[in-house]
Amino acid sequence: MAESAGWSALPSDLVNRVADCLLATNDVDYYMDLRAVCAAWRRATAGTKNSPDPRFSPSQWIVIDEVSCSRFRSFQRLTPLLVNTATGRALRKYLPMLRNYYVIATTHGGFFVLADRKAPHAACVLSPFTGYLVRFAAPMVIDLVAPAAAVVDSNLVLFCDEHRTMYMAEPDSGCFSQFRDWYPYKRVGFLGFTYAGGD
Repeated sequence: MAESAGWSALPSDLVNRVADCLLATNDVDYYMDLRAVCAAWRRATAGTKNSPDPRFSPSQWIVIDEVSCSRFRSFQRLTPLLVNTATGRALRKYLPMLRNYYVIATTHGGFFVLADRKAPHAACVLSPFTGYLVRFAAPMVIDLVAPAAAVVDSNLVLFCDEHRTMYMAEPDSGCFSQFRDWYPYKRVGFLGFTYAGGD
């Protein structure tokens, strides 16, 4: 009986099919585990390092731990609890890089909105699975209390109910644009999007 060549000898198209199934349910952490199995599987699949590829972005995750920051308080937990809303799978993720940032909010989908601990406290958006970090030129707005956040076409959008204000910045913007009294009702999160009443 001939010996099996082992898992590393699986055809690359089969490895890619499994990888595509993991990405279809937004299980990016499992995808990265798959790539870590062996060099052959890494060569067969697309790399995630510093990749803006939307397949590697969290889109179906929510962060269960209370993550809100007022006036740049520290976020003590380096292992937030994330839940995949498509599969119901829960994951406690160790994120040591949070030590270097203030956590301002999390988005529906699973991005972390951060402020650099060093002045001028530049805004950043972190993908917790790949470590991909988008740095914004704009300093974080400091008067936010429990904001909601969204990433829309590479723009960072922050919603502040207390001041009835929306803030928006592109990665190269020097500051956040401010839109006051733009919605008369409280915003609500629904199916991964943020909706608000009014025009």
